[in-house]
Amino acid sequence: MRRIIVKIPAQQFELLQGPLRLFANMKKEYTENEIAEIKKSHQKGWRDWKELMTKVLGQLGKGYEAETESWTNGWLIQKRFWTRIKRVERKDDATCNSVAMNGDSLRVHLEWHNNRSDRSGNSIEEHNAWINYVEKWVAEQSIDPADFKVWTSLEDEDEEYITLETYLQDEEIQAQYNQMVQSEENTWIRVGKVFTKEEVLTWDQAEEAIANVVRDLDNLYEKTKSAPKPKRKYWLFNVFYSKNSVVWEKSRAQGIAAMQYEEGRQSKSVVTKNLNIIEKMAPGDYVIAYTGSRGFLAIGEVTTPFYQEKDESKYIYADVKKDEGWRQRIGVNWFKVVEEPVMSNDPGLKNRLGVDPSTVMSSATIFEIPEEGYRFVKGLIEGTEEEIEVPQVTFKANKLPGHLYFEGEEELVTQVRTAMANGKHIILTGPPGTGKSKLAKYICDMFKADYKMSTATSDWSTYETIGGYRPNSDGTLSFSPGLFLECFKDETTSLPQNKWLIIDEMNRADIDKAFGSLFSALTGDPITLNFQTKSGRPLLLKPQKDEKTVVPNEWEYIIPKSWRLIGTMNTLDKASLYEMSYAFMRRFAFIPVGIPRDIDDQLVKNYLETWEIANFKYTDTLVSMWKYINEYRPIGPAIIEDIARYVKDEGDLTSAIILYVLPQFEGLLDKEILEFIQEVREVPEVEEDKLIQFAEDFFHIKG
Repeated sequence: MRRIIVKIPAQQFELLQGPLRLFANMKKEYTENEIAEIKKSHQKGWRDWKELMTKVLGQLGKGYEAETESWTNGWLIQKRFWTRIKRVERKDDATCNSVAMNGDSLRVHLEWHNNRSDRSGNSIEEHNAWINYVEKWVAEQSIDPADFKVWTSLEDEDEEYITLETYLQDEEIQAQYNQMVQSEENTWIRVGKVFTKEEVLTWDQAEEAIANVVRDLDNLYEKTKSAPKPKRKYWLFNVFYSKNSVVWEKSRAQGIAAMQYEEGRQSKSVVTKNLNIIEKMAPGDYVIAYTGSRGFLAIGEVTTPFYQEKDESKYIYADVKKDEGWRQRIGVNWFKVVEEPVMSNDPGLKNRLGVDPSTVMSSATIFEIPEEGYRFVKGLIEGTEEEIEVPQVTFKANKLPGHLYFEGEEELVTQVRTAMANGKHIILTGPPGTGKSKLAKYICDMFKADYKMSTATSDWSTYETIGGYRPNSDGTLSFSPGLFLECFKDETTSLPQNKWLIIDEMNRADIDKAFGSLFSALTGDPITLNFQTKSGRPLLLKPQKDEKTVVPNEWEYIIPKSWRLIGTMNTLDKASLYEMSYAFMRRFAFIPVGIPRDIDDQLVKNYLETWEIANFKYTDTLVSMWKYINEYRPIGPAIIEDIARYVKDEGDLTSAIILYVLPQFEGLLDKEILEFIQEVREVPEVEEDKLIQFAEDFFHIKG
């Protein structure tokens, strides 16, 4: 069977040569027809590239996936075609096999995708670990190191890279690379093959040549995986000191933690439960000796997993006459011991330890606690209360993650970053469908801020936002924090946290009623709330000042300096919903997220590309429809995306208008709605009768 020749033509390289092409500058240099032709040829080249990458995946077989960068980022034409190839099970890792082509060369190499590194399953250190295995790789895979290049992320595309052979032979170069990676933050090493344009043009099986390099690199790619790290666990072990100190004294002397369960003296379920727990304790875990009555005696490291002591001389007896010896045990190196128990009078002790509030600690033998609980006890035993750093967010990012497309994105990001860096909270305003809610999430992702999101309602009061008393199962009441307070503190451990809050459709709430005392707190004043802890202390909402650390407690909520509130507001609803007071608005920067100014064929194609809607046949129709709609009610691209997806799947534009457009016309005059229907009936795919019928039913008007 004849093999199909797959070549990369010279025209592909020519497309990527020449100066950077910004759309704004192109309008000054070319006519509209010339610009359209340039875009068309570049799109074709990009589609050919994607088709080639599909064939590369076919060569590699199952288990790989590819992601190709768009030919444009919205304001310029890219000067390269770039595809990232990963194993499916490693799709969340920033490490990838990169296939990149510019005007002069084609490179296939191991790459670190830095724009995805904040969500990566592996770290940059783990990515760079391939260098430790490269000599073994060369030997075992029969690799010719003269064929491969090595370079760092600090080197440009047009630089001359050293060969892997040179790297392996020169210890001084190895030391330089090692120092560079250690001293320069976010620096990584690449390895792969760089093919000149002339070499590539000789290929008859381009997909095979590329796939072969990916296969060669596969062994090194595997070495960049995140190694599973055994996570240390923390345990409280009741040594029954408060009942009989002998058990603890002998346990300490033998370097163990012991318990006793005898046939007939304890229920079988209790025995099974505790044995199941102690068997989970592994070497390297930390264990705290607990007195059984709010006191702590020691901290140790598990050295030997659970075993039954068979040497009778080592049995421990709390009561020689009644028990048969404490034989169930683990080995422990008690590295921090106090002679007298350190007691805690903290009324919120269970919260500080991270223990379930329903636990009866005096009778429980062993229970797991979080690291924060361990650190709390460590501070008690060492005679210090551990101060915890208040988490902060920096405002240095300048590019949104994700796949949204915004006209004037650079200006939008600058507005967001500048406002937030200057201490302002922000409200994103705009018509329906402009992507405000998604943008709010992407802003949090851009600054690597943890966040929670909620949609405002007219029923909101300070009960939902600040918190209030809620009944417990025993009939008592206890304070439960609301949306805002949950952002500032982990209720289980009392540790400070910095979780940004997104409030969608913010003006649906009665702001003065819902936000209450948060007004003052947002301007820097500490506020004593009208609620108390279980111990009777009043709750304090306190903005962070100059202090960088705090001692966690159950009554304070610290608002970090870099905490931000992001609201969204639909300008279509602005007049019909709650007004915001000037006092409230003064604390926010209002950032417009509007609809595109110039809606044309290219803009819609850019959106379709962003939405990954391929082979769409109704682009011109979509452009006309969007313009018609905006004459009566401006809408953003999210609604256009809904229309495009429906039409792509069903080919039914009339139903798409009924489902997604006409409901947005609530509040328009009957005359305006009918005028819109008369205009869109000019579009061949639209059935006027169905639109009239819907308008009569939904708006109670007569056509």
